[in-house]
Amino acid sequence: MDIGKVVTSASQGIGSTAIGERWVNKHPEGYHKGTYSETMQPHSECYFYDDFWNGLNIYAAGPPVTGTWTRQITGAAPPTVNAVAGACGWVENAFTNADQKQEAGLYWSDKRTWAIAYGLQFEAKCVATVLPTLESEMWIGVGGDYAEGTIVTDGPAEHAFFVLDGSGAVVIYTDDTVNDNNAIATGVTLTAGVGACFRIDFTDPASVKFYINGVRVAAGTIFNMNQVPALVLQPYLWVHKESGEGVGTLATDYVRLWQERY
Repeated sequence: MDIGKVVTSASQGIGSTAIGERWVNKHPEGYHKGTYSETMQPHSECYFYDDFWNGLNIYAAGPPVTGTWTRQITGAAPPTVNAVAGACGWVENAFTNADQKQEAGLYWSDKRTWAIAYGLQFEAKCVATVLPTLESEMWIGVGGDYAEGTIVTDGPAEHAFFVLDGSGAVVIYTDDTVNDNNAIATGVTLTAGVGACFRIDFTDPASVKFYINGVRVAAGTIFNMNQVPALVLQPYLWVHKESGEGVGTLATDYVRLWQERY
């Protein structure tokens, strides 16, 4: 099942570029009718978009307060989180093969401003340029307060994540502190260097929907996130390993979040 209901379809622009329109959670949104089904500018009251065109906009408490993202670096090697050269701008979270606990993460420093009760939508286009090995794992999505640890044990207590391991298989983890789903298969396996558009739809917090390249995945599982405290979360782009010499590099082209105002 694809996202939303397509109400118009038109070829526009240069060559074979095709733009369609669909309705999701009472809001119209344009999308690119290519491989990734990338959302264009959604029509929503609250909207955040980072394409990393001008590097990585790092949060500073100030005064004045500036920036958005916070780096989380754990490990002495060290792992890195940096903007990298590439068409349209990219940010890259990368490990070294040092035998130690490592994290290379981006999040909003526990500024949890996105309310899932107001139809939150999360979308990111990501590429595992180096697939995670040994104990390494990659998380893409939204979660609660930062906590160091694996996604199964000590990571953010509340979360809705796409997770990749060394096989390239994409699985889903959700937890609202009451309802817990671990390693739910999506049926999608990625190879190193092949990107995908990951979307999470909170139109109904009691039945959250997950999409890869515009196609719904894990539709046979009910992902109930209705018990998240205060129903607010923050975005995460994360690479983590508890120990060992594992490696992994996650590259992100863009991140979008939008919702109704509350």
